[in-house]
Amino acid sequence: MKKIIFLLFPLFCFSQTEKFCLNVSNDDVTATSKVYSDEIDLGEFTFYVLAGKTRGTYAQIIFKLKGGDCVDEYSNIYFLFENGKRFEGHNYVYAFNCTGNSGQILNTGGINDRLKTDKVKTIRIDAKSKFFQADLNEEQQNLLMNYVKCASDWKAYKDLMKFK
Repeated sequence: MKKIIFLLFPLFCFSQTEKFCLNVSNDDVTATSKVYSDEIDLGEFTFYVLAGKTRGTYAQIIFKLKGGDCVDEYSNIYFLFENGKRFEGHNYVYAFNCTGNSGQILNTGGINDRLKTDKVKTIRIDAKSKFFQADLNEEQQNLLMNYVKCASDWKAYKDLMKFK
């Protein structure tokens, strides 16, 4: 009897499934699903990664500036990487607003691929009266990289979404 239990235990451990690294919410009232990361607080602003809802839609990084400055729909967003490279993007997610909402679509200029392989050192977001800038520590860099990888893997989360 002890031998059987001993043999079954390793099979049970290896059959455990890993938890998906993004959150999934299914809203029956609005008939919508949302796949998103935990929010990361960088002091000047917070951000989270929002996955695309269908195959072929792009993930986004959603920023919330602290202090609620006005952001134009084409305001610059800069990513400086540890390897010295940089990417200049633009807020194409939100229209002009004075609530501090901004976002980068992860489809242009290889930003999606770069965020999966290169660590982000600094993020800067331009607003009407000033810019908001923050340096990422190693944990935040790894979280961002992991969240972007997960948000890019539609097959991994498509079955978790009730509404597509």
